[in-house]
Amino acid sequence: MNFEGKNEVKVEINKLWDFLTQPEKVSQCFPGIKSISKEGEQYKVSGRVGIGLLKGDYSATFKYSDVTPLQRLSLVARGNGMGGTIDLNAVLELSGNNPVIVSWKADLRIGGTLASLGARVMNSAAGSIIEDLFNCIAQKVQES
Repeated sequence: MNFEGKNEVKVEINKLWDFLTQPEKVSQCFPGIKSISKEGEQYKVSGRVGIGLLKGDYSATFKYSDVTPLQRLSLVARGNGMGGTIDLNAVLELSGNNPVIVSWKADLRIGGTLASLGARVMNSAAGSIIEDLFNCIAQKVQES
C-alpha cells in the first residue's frame, strides 16, 4: 500500500528537524509505544496497538537513512505481531520555515493476519494514525 501527503507545521524548521531526528521524542506520538531503545544503527520499539477488531502486541526495528539535514530523511522499518508482519519505507521532505511543509510518502507492505483485514480497513486505520501522528508532532514541537 502506498500513502502520501503534505502537512503544515507552524514552527521553525530547525525546531521541527531536531524533533524528527530524535526517535525518543517522535515515539511519544505513536499509539501504544511501550519501549524504545537504540541498538547500533537502529532502534527497537515494542508496543500494543489495535486495528479494527484486531488488537495485540508488536515489536519493530527501524533506522533513518538518506538523511539531508533540514531537508529530507528516510525511515526503514520492519515489525511483527498480531499474527502479521509490516515492512515500511517512508520519506519525509521539509520545505519552508514557519510554517514548514512536510511532504511524505510511505510504502507499506503487510503480511499475515493483518493483510487479511483488507485494504479498506488498513487504509482507514493508517489514515487515522498518520493524522494523529502529525497533529501530535505539531503540538509537541510548538510546546517545546
